[in-house]
Amino acid sequence: MLKKLLKYEWKSVFLMLAMIHVILLVYTLIGRIGLGFATGVSGETWSHSAANVFGISAALYILGYVLLMLAAAIATFFYLAVRMQRSLFSDEGYLTHTLPVTPAKLIWSKVLIFWAWTIIDFICLCLSVFLLFFSFRETFPDFFKAVAEFLNILAGSEGTEVHLMTILTILNFLTDGIYFTFLLIFSMCLGNLFNTHKVLGTVLSFFGLNIFLTIVQTLILLIPGMSALGSETYVTSASGLSVTVNGVPASAQGVVPLIFSLVWSIVLSVLFFLGSRYLLSKKLNLE
Repeated sequence: MLKKLLKYEWKSVFLMLAMIHVILLVYTLIGRIGLGFATGVSGETWSHSAANVFGISAALYILGYVLLMLAAAIATFFYLAVRMQRSLFSDEGYLTHTLPVTPAKLIWSKVLIFWAWTIIDFICLCLSVFLLFFSFRETFPDFFKAVAEFLNILAGSEGTEVHLMTILTILNFLTDGIYFTFLLIFSMCLGNLFNTHKVLGTVLSFFGLNIFLTIVQTLILLIPGMSALGSETYVTSASGLSVTVNGVPASAQGVVPLIFSLVWSIVLSVLFFLGSRYLLSKKLNLE
């Protein structure tokens, strides 16, 4: 049944989100063609007025491009969030909750589609920047070289210990995305408990919980034992020399806060999921 839910959710959001990202990529290609035309014409052939017109046009294009990039990212997030809220807690929710599926499957169907389109959005934004500003012939070798060096750092093959910090940072970035998705679902379930102004309840729950939990996390990280490990960050040098700060190896500096943040996000994500499942099972309010 989860497959059918995912298929339905994908179809319900595909058209709008695909149009948003196609518009972005088409706008990018227009800029790329214009940039190629401008660089292909010798500077001496431009009159002063033509150069001014091109400069103004380029500035307006870049401004529109930046705004469109922001709009695509924001629109993707809000469209998915609104779609999630409507399918669970609006009039459509009456039909959704009559389906022979568990609340857990309903949650996962929303979350997986949310993650999939977040990844697609990120890829489209990166591809757009790459298409507009980089030359394939000149950039591809350097790009692949940079990727290879990055993978070497992750594997620790360069003889440093920076790869541990890099891996933990990437994992924290990924778990933060998971954390905020489940926080959003849980906030919607809390907002559903409001008799009126459910959307406002969702917004207040989301930001209120996020602020409160951020304060708690910060206070925990300020505990003397945690701050001693996380106050400064050093990395063992490539030559193999080991540095210590207050008796703590430099390679361990900053690792404990990163591990704590990783565990914090995972534990809270699980709690948000369990809380959402409970509220959908026992406290559903569609009035």
